[in-house]
Amino acid sequence: MNDPALQKCIDEWHEAMAQTEYFSLDKTTPDKIHELWDRLAPEFDSALGGDVKRVDKTIEILTKMSAINDNTVAIDIGCGTGTFVLELAKRCRKVYALDISPKMLNKLEQKAKHHGISNIVSICGDWKNLDLTSFDPEINLTLSCLNTGINNFESLDKMTRLSKGWNCYMTVSGKAQIQSRNELQQIVFGRTLKSAYGNDIIFPFNIIYHMGYKPELRYVPCNWCRAVDKATAVTAAVEDFSRFKNIDTETRQKITQYVDTEANEEGLYVQSASIMLGLMAWQS
Repeated sequence: MNDPALQKCIDEWHEAMAQTEYFSLDKTTPDKIHELWDRLAPEFDSALGGDVKRVDKTIEILTKMSAINDNTVAIDIGCGTGTFVLELAKRCRKVYALDISPKMLNKLEQKAKHHGISNIVSICGDWKNLDLTSFDPEINLTLSCLNTGINNFESLDKMTRLSKGWNCYMTVSGKAQIQSRNELQQIVFGRTLKSAYGNDIIFPFNIIYHMGYKPELRYVPCNWCRAVDKATAVTAAVEDFSRFKNIDTETRQKITQYVDTEANEEGLYVQSASIMLGLMAWQS
């Protein structure tokens, strides 16, 4: 790296991720990541995957930038169950849907079939390990929204190298408000996890800027809320925190007690999140 300013930005992102314990303490090995997302697939659309307003706003922004038209060949990296893919497919010539989870892609394919959409191509794999020469050379829009797999210079730069046109990277801007997260962390760890906001948009923005591009930054609200029965809530919390440490019987009982206390009159545990996303778009 011959550019000290760019190298400083790269190092700052790496250090921030290392000091953000929600990511740095995660013990999930690369060969087990797909199992984690497979477990989340059945309920994904009832939470983050169901937030269509962020998708509509993103499509609106990218259309105004002329990043989307009927000749666009797009790829959604970490597409999940296809919240973005399905809307892109209505406007683009072709959309590639890339995800590490077979079950996420299966749900996407079922929805595409239900809506009669036939211009989507599913790819199951890990973005970091895929060879760019194997991709369609006509791809002119790369998109990634809240994809924890794009978390360093190499995986971000790969987006730019793939696209013949536009790139769109979306992640958290500022502090996310996620109900009960701090309380559950206190139960599991005896403290709240430390954060240097390693997943904030400012770090990749600085990198893209110092690479010589002219990134445009917009802000998109992301909100979701779902109500689940208490058993489902406990299982979800245990599975989430099992990425960090073994959840023993005593800790599970404490989680169960907390969920019981927080459940509403109908016996449902309401989960919600309010996040401001930073949308960074730039041309390769």
